[in-house]
Amino acid sequence: MAWLLKLLERWGGSYFFLAASKRAAEAGDALALQTLAQDALQHEDLEEAGRLIERALATEPNNASLWVTKAAILRRREDFPAARAALEQALLLAPGNARALTNLAEIDLLHGDAAAALEKLEAALAVEPHLMPALVNRIAALSEVGRHEEARAAGERLLKRNPANPELLLNTANALLQLGHNRRAVELLHAALRHKPDFPEAKYLLAALVGDMYALEPALQYLEKRLAREGESLSLLNTLASGHLAAGNLARAHALAQRILSREPGHLNALMVLAGCSSSSGHAEIADRLYGDLCRRAGDRSALASTWLFEGNYLPRLSPVELFARHREWAQHQENSQAATICSPRRHNGPLRVGYVSGDLCRHPVGYLLLQIILLHDHSVCRPVAFSTTLREDDMTRALKDAFHAWHDVYDLEDDALLELVRKEEIDILVDLSGHTAHHRLNIFARRAAPVQVTWIGYFHSTGLTNIDYLLTDPHTSPPHCAQHFSEVPIYLGNTRFCFFPPVYAPPVAPAPAAAGRPFTFGCFNRLDKINEEVIEVWSEILRRAPHTRLWLKASALKDAWVRADLTERFRAKGVTAERLVLSGGSSHNDMLREFAMVDLCLDPFPFTGGATSLESFWMGVPTLTLPGATLVSRQTHAMNVNLGIDERFSATSARDYIERAVAFSLNNQPLIELRPVLRERMVKSPLCDGKTFTRRLERFYRSAHEAALKGRKLPAYFTIE
Repeated sequence: MAWLLKLLERWGGSYFFLAASKRAAEAGDALALQTLAQDALQHEDLEEAGRLIERALATEPNNASLWVTKAAILRRREDFPAARAALEQALLLAPGNARALTNLAEIDLLHGDAAAALEKLEAALAVEPHLMPALVNRIAALSEVGRHEEARAAGERLLKRNPANPELLLNTANALLQLGHNRRAVELLHAALRHKPDFPEAKYLLAALVGDMYALEPALQYLEKRLAREGESLSLLNTLASGHLAAGNLARAHALAQRILSREPGHLNALMVLAGCSSSSGHAEIADRLYGDLCRRAGDRSALASTWLFEGNYLPRLSPVELFARHREWAQHQENSQAATICSPRRHNGPLRVGYVSGDLCRHPVGYLLLQIILLHDHSVCRPVAFSTTLREDDMTRALKDAFHAWHDVYDLEDDALLELVRKEEIDILVDLSGHTAHHRLNIFARRAAPVQVTWIGYFHSTGLTNIDYLLTDPHTSPPHCAQHFSEVPIYLGNTRFCFFPPVYAPPVAPAPAAAGRPFTFGCFNRLDKINEEVIEVWSEILRRAPHTRLWLKASALKDAWVRADLTERFRAKGVTAERLVLSGGSSHNDMLREFAMVDLCLDPFPFTGGATSLESFWMGVPTLTLPGATLVSRQTHAMNVNLGIDERFSATSARDYIERAVAFSLNNQPLIELRPVLRERMVKSPLCDGKTFTRRLERFYRSAHEAALKGRKLPAYFTIE
């Protein structure tokens, strides 16, 4: 009968095959009953599948293959103990049964015993070397036990023969992510979803990588259910920890990372999650130590190292010399590991082709600013070309695509391919808008992708690369007397390094809260990453000396009760009770602008001061008290104050002066009340909102830099573009 069923399957297709199976099943044939059970399982009819396989086992109870099918049905019912027992029975009947070993290994993987799973998979493959489920699960097991490179290599080999297997694509992508090969991982995840559109694990990983919160939250809920159902595999714990961090669920991410570390103390990704939680909750010192240790362990001088460099900007006790030395160490590694290519400037009379490289061409401060600049560009002078390094896309991305002369999505391009694309586009000037932030492509700048290379908005420090020719700044952010450290030549773009283009939905300026009889309210709407222990100490003294006031902190991380409790305790330790604090999480941009109506005076964190947040507070009539330092990032708000002509009142000279001024304003708020209704008009008339002049000045810089390159030289340091 078995040979007849197989012959019918070859000759007559599935319809005739199933019809024959049904006839054979009616006669009690075990193989036919198994076939029908498998078909019912495929169609999610678990009750029918179970009934059929029990009939088959009643006929042939010593058939190991039938027990394997029964286990598959039980596993689909999520009855893992019974599934395991069925597989163990199969192995008693046929000790070398490769499929039973593979399915048992899968259950081991689901429950966190990767070593046992790998042992069973190796035994299965010794019997059936080409058994695909065993080969695919082996990749997952190798990753689970930390053999990531071996897992990646095995996955890439299998994909050459099986490019359409969704589970293989997913497992190989996971291995690539563990090795930091994100672009290739994204490529494989896209392929997995093409072949299996409803694939929650692939959707989750892609959402986490792209930063799509709408797709991420449902995926996290699905994975949490899997965790409760299947048990704690390291892989699932790791995936969830990273996802919750990306979604801003810091308490959950922190707890999951701790669970991973309790089982594998040196787990790299779990330590990275802990570092991310520490930074996002306002513990930059802890995050800096963790990132530094991870860099030394991993020997990674790319993405992880850039995260560590970025973190250094938050630290009040890291000197400018030490911070710059970190950046130069990273840059020297890049410069020494791959020689720069020769890229001579082109002589031509046409418009300059200016390439903008960024991972933030979306709803991000960089995207908001750049859209207006691109729209103001004179395309007879400058033709802007975008190189977008992220997969994220929103309405701002679409608006930017329409504004650029040309647009390239380059997330998946390796360095050689991106370098070739920049050359093919005949880019005269290449502008970095990321620095050491997510999705940067500084490696191609290190290799001299264009004749003239510039770093501008997006980062707030030197990149450390000598092959980036210029850093665009201004005399108030980077005065010569501060002796800021740059590997690039600093150039002044008039009086400001960027402009503000207010959103059309910004509400009118509201009266000061204190003027309406409400408690005087200090506010800070910056990320918690910027709020270090020195900031808390200074703000706590202000609140202690001005007991009639309160402090309103607004940040996305404050949606998490664990973060709120931690921050409240840090202030309580400085003598400030919870009643003096208003802690609120993130909101829509429109709502945030409206909430400035409840703030009398913004307090700037330090040394990492506000950027877009300070500009928005000014637009809403609320000045920001700042403490400028010696670094670029510490002088952002101060430079705005200078441009608005209010620096003498709102730029402090020391921490003590900062405290005294804040307390004085709370006791006499008349200057704030008088400034509030006129501050927006003052902004409009200042260089901060003069986009046309700024863009023409930017274009003059591009032309001057190109002409200097044609002569084999650079513009002088601190050259001012008028």
